[in-house]
Amino acid sequence: MQRLWQDLRFHARQLMKQPMFILTAVLTLVFSPGFAQVKPATIPLDDLKMQSSNVKTEWVTDKGRKALRVTDIAPASVGGIDRLIILSRPCRIIR
Repeated sequence: MQRLWQDLRFHARQLMKQPMFILTAVLTLVFSPGFAQVKPATIPLDDLKMQSSNVKTEWVTDKGRKALRVTDIAPASVGGIDRLIILSRPCRIIR
């Protein structure tokens, strides 16, 4: 096992001596999708269609903004996965 680690360290040192390896590694990190900024989207609540199961939904005003309150109404014997709400809206791609 020690021999394996020595071989791995040797090959890693050899790779680090090559400038193209370092450049490729840096460019991969810079342009990877994880570093892309995501713009937050505001979804108008008027367009939503709801399907609920074992929950009560109601429109309320919270801090001056329209909000959807979801309240659990299922009996205690119902498992957690059986409480859900599915929100869907018509999708349009705007560029």
